[in-house]
Amino acid sequence: MTDKNDNQKPVSVDNEVHQNGDATARARRALLKGAVGALPMILTLQSGAALARSSNLISASQPGSAKDAEGRMLCMDYRYVDMVVDGDGDSGQSRVADLGSPPYANISAIPRRMYFDEPEGERIYRREICYDGGVYSFQKTSGEWAQTGYVPKGMLVSATALSSFAGSYDITEI
Repeated sequence: MTDKNDNQKPVSVDNEVHQNGDATARARRALLKGAVGALPMILTLQSGAALARSSNLISASQPGSAKDAEGRMLCMDYRYVDMVVDGDGDSGQSRVADLGSPPYANISAIPRRMYFDEPEGERIYRREICYDGGVYSFQKTSGEWAQTGYVPKGMLVSATALSSFAGSYDITEI
């Protein structure tokens, strides 16, 4: 009877070894499957320079979304950026600017009020001020006429997009 017990013991040990071997093989296969699945992603990684360049890009916004929390329309000056895509928006191609490295933008914040090309002249909308640039007139609450500072030609940008460039831009209220 002792022989039977001795014979059964090695059989059960062999079964455990066999089961542990299967678990190790399964784990190895799962690891290889995961590695093969990730291979296309690894092969498509961008270089550091390309990634840095793409992270400094900003697109033009529509007038409704190009406002900050105070309701000022945000106009980015073209002089300090390189235009990557100089679309007109009408053809379905949006304007895209590269803010450089390190990124920098000069923003004119255009407050909400009525603007004119000259005192008591033709009304000019804020988006036109941004697109055309120049100096414009407005009427103060006291009734006096005043002029804005010079607004350089630019493109409308959203405050949300600018927030990703934390501190890499200057804002001038006109």
